[in-house]
Amino acid sequence: MYSFSFSVAVPLSASYGYEVEAQDDPVVHTFKNFAATAIPAATPEQAVLLMLFPFLLRIPDWLPGSSLKREANRTRDLAIQLTEIPYRYAEERLVTSNERPITTMVSDHLTRVPNHTDQAQRARDIFDLKKTAVSSILAGSDTVLSTLMAFTLAIVLNPRVSKRAQAEIDTVVGTDRLPHFGDRPALPYVNATIREVLRWCPPAPLGEMISKLRLLQRVWKLSLAGIWHATSNSDVYNDDWTQDCATGTTVVANIWAMSRDEARFPNAEDFVPERFLNDGDEYALSFADVPITDQGIDTLAFLEASEGVVRLFKLLENPAFAPVVNDINGNITKVRTRYLSNPTKSATLELLTLNEQSEKKNTATEGMMWLFRGLSFTQQSLHTAQSDSKIELSKAFEKGYGDSLGKHHNFIVRGVFSLAMNACPKRNDFYTKLAADPDGGPAVASADVNGELDKWLQALDKNVAQMRKVYKERGYGEI
Repeated sequence: MYSFSFSVAVPLSASYGYEVEAQDDPVVHTFKNFAATAIPAATPEQAVLLMLFPFLLRIPDWLPGSSLKREANRTRDLAIQLTEIPYRYAEERLVTSNERPITTMVSDHLTRVPNHTDQAQRARDIFDLKKTAVSSILAGSDTVLSTLMAFTLAIVLNPRVSKRAQAEIDTVVGTDRLPHFGDRPALPYVNATIREVLRWCPPAPLGEMISKLRLLQRVWKLSLAGIWHATSNSDVYNDDWTQDCATGTTVVANIWAMSRDEARFPNAEDFVPERFLNDGDEYALSFADVPITDQGIDTLAFLEASEGVVRLFKLLENPAFAPVVNDINGNITKVRTRYLSNPTKSATLELLTLNEQSEKKNTATEGMMWLFRGLSFTQQSLHTAQSDSKIELSKAFEKGYGDSLGKHHNFIVRGVFSLAMNACPKRNDFYTKLAADPDGGPAVASADVNGELDKWLQALDKNVAQMRKVYKERGYGEI
């Protein structure tokens, strides 16, 4: 029962700010009754029956064969309660609460829904918001619950994993508080365990709930999104003309098969979090995914993206760049240490430096300055390479260095960098490695590589430009 309550509590909190405080919570109870009635009825057989005989939903309740309609009416009433109760809670809290309201999906949209003079339009906006919010409960609770159950099974079957993960949490977090997102970078084994749970037992391996979702949408008028998709244009799968996908073809992503690919996941049936701890982990966050809000650049996301730059330099396979890699890693550590000391006051890079300076400290601020100088060097060098398809990497990096890091180095360090840049690999070799699949699969198309790299460089340039302005305005130094 706890797992079920928790799985409902997560989307309720995120969407409405509604906190489940007891197992007999009315919203949880309503959802439990809804699921008990709706899910068993939402079978492919029922869907076919309704498609062939839609009048079954219109016959009188007293007629034999009307049980489906009676169940539909009961579930519809529960669906209305599930839609209205948490929504009214969020709406009333926004108006009556003396405290600053927690930003949730519903509260955020309510503050931004225009006060239309056209009341019909406003009613439509509110209707869409209600249906979208309740969809998060229906979609989120099922996936959270199945993941929790899979995690429990994995831990019971693999006590060594439980012991190692618990030891890591005890070391990093201690016993007097719960983990928070700021602890995530310091919990690599816990992160690997979560990823292995999702691989070992994916919550939607074939998107098989789609038929149920469509039936729910038809009978109870719920706005639900499925997992399967249809092609908007004709396409060819894997460059194989025999696997032509005409427009409108339903495409099923077989996540289960992907997660059982022995070439990528040896001994795929075994639960082994260590498979996600290798140094060649290619799942680096892109700078294009780093959130930038009115308060600044998200610190944690920025640090994860910066670690991807280290992987990029490793592709150069040039020992002479070791000082660059060490410098980037060292400066990332300085910023992360400051972040972990007070995540709330370090949520963005701008807040982190501001609060450190207020304490008359400078370690993270200076480390960040050198980190951005290194990122600027990387951005300008690769931008030059992207702009001129004939220029070799050595020349591109030489130009990038002169326009960025070279301005801040003495003649000894400039000599070290000169040696490193002269030893850069050939341009074609570098781009071939960028496109290669580390697990031996087909290489990424050249156009796609260039497109992603351009996107990455544009986002990195935006990050650098923003912090260059901040440092200049606050007098921290020149980036």
